[in-house]
Amino acid sequence: PEGQPDASEEMDETATLRAMGNNALREGRHSEAVESYSSAIALSPRDHRLFSNRAAAYSKLDKVRHCVICEQALGGSPSVDSVLGADCGLYSWFAVRAQHKEALADAEECIKLAPNFSKGYSRKAFALYKQGLFTEAMHTCDAGLKVDPDNE
Repeated sequence: PEGQPDASEEMDETATLRAMGNNALREGRHSEAVESYSSAIALSPRDHRLFSNRAAAYSKLDKVRHCVICEQALGGSPSVDSVLGADCGLYSWFAVRAQHKEALADAEECIKLAPNFSKGYSRKAFALYKQGLFTEAMHTCDAGLKVDPDNE
């Protein structure tokens, strides 16, 4: 239809957004990387690499919006250090690790889309590990090694 981008234009835009996300991730601009990958996913929701990359970006975020224990808003996006000293007095690693739930969801989608892509398993295992789900993380590593036994 007229006015609609064709598939090659969407692929070009997806590639551009992925490259922007990769650059942002490499340069430590993790929130920007998440945004770029999210925009690319909107255009190419079946591209497992985008979910893998966004999982990596989520895992590197050190920002949270609220304490998940008391639901106290922490104002904007405070750093991990300010969360640990927040007025609520809770020193909860849950608050600092909230982004790993997002990483886990993306890693699981990556695996669903590409079950033979071993990086999806490592992203999932890392997200589980950071949430304190050590047994599940170990099982995920084992599943990844079945897909790619030479990847240690």
